[in-house]
Amino acid sequence: MENMNKRDRPFIAIQKNDSSDNLVFHMKNGIRSIKYKPVDYQQLHALTEAKKLASASIELKIRKAVQTSKISKEQTLIKQHKQVWWQELQRLHEVRCKMEFEIKLFLNEENIGNECLSDLTNFEQELSEQWCTYLKNVINPIQRLRADLKYRQHHISQHSHSHTQLNPVKVLEEVDFVKEQLKAVFEKLSLEQQKLENNLSEWNIKILDHSSEEKSNLLSELPMELETLECPYPDLKSSICNEFCNFTEKYQKKLQDFDLQLEDIYSSLLVWRKMTPSPELKCQREEGYPTKDPEKRSVRYEKN
Repeated sequence: MENMNKRDRPFIAIQKNDSSDNLVFHMKNGIRSIKYKPVDYQQLHALTEAKKLASASIELKIRKAVQTSKISKEQTLIKQHKQVWWQELQRLHEVRCKMEFEIKLFLNEENIGNECLSDLTNFEQELSEQWCTYLKNVINPIQRLRADLKYRQHHISQHSHSHTQLNPVKVLEEVDFVKEQLKAVFEKLSLEQQKLENNLSEWNIKILDHSSEEKSNLLSELPMELETLECPYPDLKSSICNEFCNFTEKYQKKLQDFDLQLEDIYSSLLVWRKMTPSPELKCQREEGYPTKDPEKRSVRYEKN
């Protein structure tokens, strides 16, 4: 019965309270928690600054990579453009050489004694001489002056600590003088260009005024010599007239083709006038200016 009573008793959980032990432990170690260490703010600040520097370095590397990629793309595009333009330049150069060779071959044929072709040859020679004179008096001094200024700039940058004396006012006066002379040359070239364009326009108007119909009317009539031709054989006379008519028809077709070519040339000339730059822009492409006395300037540059 006693055992049964013990067995039937309810289960009682005994919970041990360690608050007194913890309190004693806290009193020994001071009022602080052993789970958390004290914060070192200087070390934390140093770590934060290090992370910021690392982040800034990474950001700078990313920007440099983006900039490098952009520059690389631009350089690749420029190389592609240069390659295309170089191929086109080679093609145009070959076409130009071929056309010049054909023109010279046509003008140098022995069986051609036309005065017009002789005039064209003389005009070509005159233009060649004028071009050589233009190169000698304008382009070559421009290039010499440009090379001289570049040499002076390089000499100043390389020998900045030396005692070389250079008068910039004198250099600017020289450049201004060259600009004024260049302006006068441009005005003269513009007047000559305008005069030539006016002459070409007048000649185009005169040529195009004669329509193909008027030419065909003139060619459709038989000449008086052919009509009054005395021939004992009527068949021979009619055969000659028929051959003359056939020849006239072929000639009319060629004249029509020439009229079309003249119209194309005239339209191309108008387009060329719009697209051709002024003499000032052409000379600016050479990146320089002419001088007052090219011969003296060339000697002075050679001495330098």
